Amino acid sequence: MSHGRTIAVAATALLLCAYELFADELGSGTPIRSLAQKHWWKRKHWRREHEDFEAFLQQDFEAQELANALQPSEDVDERIAQLQHVKGPHKVDAAKVDAKVDAKVEFRAGWLPPGSLSPPMGWRSWNKFELEISQDLIQAQVDGLVRTRPGNSHSLRDVGYTSIGVDDGWQVCHDRGYHDESTGYPLVNTTLFPDLGAMTAYGHERGVKMGWYHNNCACNGAADRDRYKEDALATARYGFDAIKVDSCGPMTNITAWRVALDEAAVIAGGGKRIGLEDCRNYGYTDDVKQGQGFCEFEMFRSTEDASPDFASVMNNLLTNSRLPGGDDLLHGGLPWSRPGCWSYPDMLMIIGSGECSQNLPPDSCGADSGGVRRAGGLNVNESRAHFGAWCIVSSPLILAHDLSDEVAYAAAYPIISNTLAIRVNQVYAGDAGRLIVTSPADEAFRETVYHGARCECAYAGTEMPRWTVWAKRMDAVGNEVAALAINLSDKPIPGGTIAVNVADLFGLNGAETYAHECDRSVTAPLSRSTENV
Repeated sequence: MSHGRTIAVAATALLLCAYELFADELGSGTPIRSLAQKHWWKRKHWRREHEDFEAFLQQDFEAQELANALQPSEDVDERIAQLQHVKGPHKVDAAKVDAKVDAKVEFRAGWLPPGSLSPPMGWRSWNKFELEISQDLIQAQVDGLVRTRPGNSHSLRDVGYTSIGVDDGWQVCHDRGYHDESTGYPLVNTTLFPDLGAMTAYGHERGVKMGWYHNNCACNGAADRDRYKEDALATARYGFDAIKVDSCGPMTNITAWRVALDEAAVIAGGGKRIGLEDCRNYGYTDDVKQGQGFCEFEMFRSTEDASPDFASVMNNLLTNSRLPGGDDLLHGGLPWSRPGCWSYPDMLMIIGSGECSQNLPPDSCGADSGGVRRAGGLNVNESRAHFGAWCIVSSPLILAHDLSDEVAYAAAYPIISNTLAIRVNQVYAGDAGRLIVTSPADEAFRETVYHGARCECAYAGTEMPRWTVWAKRMDAVGNEVAALAINLSDKPIPGGTIAVNVADLFGLNGAETYAHECDRSVTAPLSRSTENV
């Protein structure tokens, strides 16, 4: 740690300053990472009162307020100047925040499905297990979700993870797909899944919602066309609460899925709405990302499959809001998420969720698919940064590690059960969290980025910013804001390079400025007051 540099911390901010130290030879081993300690504070000694919260949330902001919000050193002044500060927080006219500032949101127009007012939290099988799944394995994950381990005061379900999702691998494949061509219904592999209805009942008896998967990638063909009705009815009859629709097969009409699921819910599901996730059917998310159009689904993927590699995770994160700089951007990059329509950059790849496969065939996918990968597998510090980032952009929190593996569970639990971080994720006060600013273009570096649960796809030379700053407003009047700074490069960021007035980020007043040195050796706790370290 360098001595004599001053750290000023805003009393309203979450600080999570992460570091990525890339090895000289990226293929020679696992890079070393470090992470500064997280700190949270509430500012309780003042509160702005407004007679009309909606008018306050909708007010326009002057360009000068952006200058106050971001006070960088001279080397990034030009980059900041390109940011547009056009209007108040994203579509906040849709919401009211009550005077108690407890993030209770009431929507004037439109009906949102129960449980969709905050980002979904749960577990899904693909990242860890891919096609190697069974009913016994899924039920073991249910047990892992609800069981309280010795030394832990709460189960994962207790802190908010309430669903288990079956991904690809449940079906019987034939040369024309995975549907019975005479009845149109999906063919379940009863050797692996002897009774799907009993499996969903097993979850429901333990207070866990159960999810399924359609438009499968592992096998699809002519027999799988226009089976929306049959798949939806099967979903309802087996008792599933939600489905994920992939983009691999021929059934990519998300509107048709929504209609079929709603009809099936009435016919065979007791009227209970069936949730819908759009996985990379991008034609149905383009308008949604612009804050326009009706959202047919409760959650949608913003990008390709993440890999168990920190560079991949951070690259996916950048897809969850628009980059700062466009003419129509609001306080930085426009968030994709909103209540009832949550965007996420894929499932969580925290510690224990997998590693990169080695010596994959050269035709796997991507521009540089053959050869040896980095080892992959996020360590504890990378996992903290990853989890904090997903929280601050209001991403669904979908776990992927083996919940029945006691070693993996013990490693992940302190990170994923952090109720303060989860609260940041779950609160919606008119803004879903956004990318505020990135390092200047001339500080960008290039890295090989992977996609796929085993790092199957490799894209060499992907440009990434040296550092990014993210923020999320936690209430309507400025009592609390969460801020996140991530350093991805092998160079420390000098103190004062990134200075954020967390109140002015969203047109709020009264909070102090946060400035912190992002150095790879930073490990000491940060003080509420200014101090020398």
